[in-house]
Amino acid sequence: MIVNYQEADATIAEVLLDQRVMRGIGNVFRCELLWTCELHPWAKVSSLNRDECRELVSIAAEMLQSRHTSHDRTLAVYGRHGKNCERCNGQVRVTHHGEANRVLYWCADCQNRHAGTSSSRYVTEHDTPPGVHPAEFIYLSELEQARKSG
Repeated sequence: MIVNYQEADATIAEVLLDQRVMRGIGNVFRCELLWTCELHPWAKVSSLNRDECRELVSIAAEMLQSRHTSHDRTLAVYGRHGKNCERCNGQVRVTHHGEANRVLYWCADCQNRHAGTSSSRYVTEHDTPPGVHPAEFIYLSELEQARKSG
């Protein structure tokens, strides 16, 4: 269960990809679930109470079930980098997160629940600039680092 997660300082975005916690949540649904619940991706998992965990699991189950019954569901944040958020009209951002450095789409303006508990501060320099594909951004960043160190 999310409430009893071993690493209290782990971010909710990391925990959602841990298949021991909840199976079936991949990267797309992680981004959409966090947006739906207005959760800050870098919030510590330990900051969520039992009711919030239940809500998260319940919404995740609904999203996964609707995935099999509805093929025309539009995504709120995933793949919408640089576009306006449907909820608050802020700009959807994309960055990379966690050990696997997976892309994370989110709206910094309205995904602010538990933002104050963030275990690692969000730094805008890690954002992928609008109009640039996330894979291109990673490649160019690694190329730049290789040039500096080589």
